[in-house]
Amino acid sequence: MASSQSLIFIHVGQGGVQFGSAFWELLSLEHGLTKDGKFQRRNVFSEPSGPLASSNLKLNTFFMEGPQGRQVPRALFLDLDPTSIEGVRNKNQIFNSNQLMSWKEDASSNYARGYYSQNVEATMSRIQDLAEASDKLEGFVLCRSLGGGTGSGFGSLILKNLAEAYPKLTKVTVDIVPSTSFSTTATEAYNTVLATHSSIENADVTFLFENEALLDQCRQNLGLKEPKINNLNNLMAQIMSAVTSCIHIDGNINRSLGEIKSNLVPYSRLHFPILSFAPILPPENTQTWRNFDTLLMEVLNDGNQVVKTDPLTSERNMAINFMYRGQMTLADANSIDAALVENSKMYSNKLKFVDWVPKDLKAGVCPGRSTPLPKGEIYTRTNALLLMKNTTAVSASFTKMLHRFGPLYARKSFVHWYLQEGMEESEFSEAKNDLIGLIREYHECAKGTNVSRPSSKILSEFKVKH
Repeated sequence: MASSQSLIFIHVGQGGVQFGSAFWELLSLEHGLTKDGKFQRRNVFSEPSGPLASSNLKLNTFFMEGPQGRQVPRALFLDLDPTSIEGVRNKNQIFNSNQLMSWKEDASSNYARGYYSQNVEATMSRIQDLAEASDKLEGFVLCRSLGGGTGSGFGSLILKNLAEAYPKLTKVTVDIVPSTSFSTTATEAYNTVLATHSSIENADVTFLFENEALLDQCRQNLGLKEPKINNLNNLMAQIMSAVTSCIHIDGNINRSLGEIKSNLVPYSRLHFPILSFAPILPPENTQTWRNFDTLLMEVLNDGNQVVKTDPLTSERNMAINFMYRGQMTLADANSIDAALVENSKMYSNKLKFVDWVPKDLKAGVCPGRSTPLPKGEIYTRTNALLLMKNTTAVSASFTKMLHRFGPLYARKSFVHWYLQEGMEESEFSEAKNDLIGLIREYHECAKGTNVSRPSSKILSEFKVKH
């Protein structure tokens, strides 16, 4: 098998660890691996009775060879509390024991406790070990929830250290945003804004997953009245497998993190593309095939996005990538561009570009079909479509973060808990102003105006309200 670039995944905190468990279970199935990392006969290219077709699987991008021919994920799981790590250890035999790191402490839903943890040196040493075991390391994917103290704080500390230690490698974050409908801790709003500030500064690409949007998809598309956390993680795993499908399987665009970055990020700070995926079907749905026009209609539906945007706000796109997943003939593949051009007139309000970039719709094909998790709630399908778009509409997510942050910070509620851990109060204002500046940059990109100066209108809006 030809050598390809490799990636290291870092799963931080309870949310990142639980997502990682679902993600690597799915990736193992797609690559024809058993729970302990050994090859079986079926994978995403196999017919039910067909042989293992490993020639198209860039296995060493995500996996490394371990003892006795086992395949081991290039991944590290970290939590300051041992509970979630023990859950992974008990469920998955595919990881080596030194890939699962935990400590007997608790970040107590406090960004500062996570950020000022003393465990970063041991963590970076383990990351270095994984990096040295990679022939052609291209970058890192850091997965975390922004609401908790470990994912937000310790995750931000690791991200900062990665930026300093590996400045030329690509850093991608998968940031899970707490639901605005209900809150598990009073300090989620602080943690979310502080951690997003770190993603703005130190990540090259950030994929936001709003729990609110995932919950709605589980209810509306999968018919789950009371979705559980594993339902959300399974859905995220399917989507992130699609995002990276051309990297770890095969395809003609976005074959590396660097290519994803160059295709979707025109300015370094505006690196928050929105994802939309289709179809999302429950197990009782027996339809195994969707034509491209139907898939296109579904991914352009706001209900299939993992970030909830404001339907009343006119959005403008800076980049749009479509990734078709499934078996497709060359003639069918060549017809995708024509279908996109034709449908761009029908969906002109969804496919509008900012005035200063060419109207370039990139479309790619990954031949490996999607794979369901055992006893999962998402129906297996022979084809699927992923939309990745860098759109000004994503500013709605940052606005919601600030709307939760503002009233809490106006009263300085719970701030003393952060200051006791070593933070300075100015860091709260710095993070808030960074998000205000990011919103301004997206708004002014939509207008096609100069983005070099702060918008007094946006600044004053948050000063008045918060």
